[in-house]
Amino acid sequence: MSVRALGDPRRHPWRYAAAGLALAVLLVLLVGGFRAADPPYPPAQLGETVDLGRFRVSVRSADLVDADAQGKPFEDGTHLVLQVRVRNTSTATGYLAQGLVRAVANDSPRELKPTLGGDRLQFQPDLTQTVRLHYLIPSGRKPTRVRVVLFSESYAWSNLLADGADWSGQTPSRELSLPLAAPR
Repeated sequence: MSVRALGDPRRHPWRYAAAGLALAVLLVLLVGGFRAADPPYPPAQLGETVDLGRFRVSVRSADLVDADAQGKPFEDGTHLVLQVRVRNTSTATGYLAQGLVRAVANDSPRELKPTLGGDRLQFQPDLTQTVRLHYLIPSGRKPTRVRVVLFSESYAWSNLLADGADWSGQTPSRELSLPLAAPR
């Protein structure tokens, strides 16, 4: 196709605009610009054990719950409850630091707030425990999926004033996307 076939650019500017747009779309298609984006972190499967440094963690289930085990309703509303299997692989007692297991509901970009002391759980060396981590679902929200992001720690000198190396730094490691049923 020659430039003359498009006509005079002053009289037919839309032809040049359409040809430029078609060329841009063709170029994007050739470099793969319309393919689905990869998830930001490698996906993990439900029940898969993920090495997070000090801990090995396996998310077993995700449920929306309105009441505790005795049937008493939570005062602060609905909770997302993650059943997680945790193994402390270090040689010292460790706490599952707040933020190593983070949850984001599909109806909001904000992280869900941990509740009921999930950040104060203590784990003995080389011992596997199954725990329930509670996250508060803000009132009026009914998420159908939850994205769980697991963060790893590294064993290194945390600062010049420390007595020695310790577990520090939280780096996104793996991600799970789990369906949620209505609260029970």
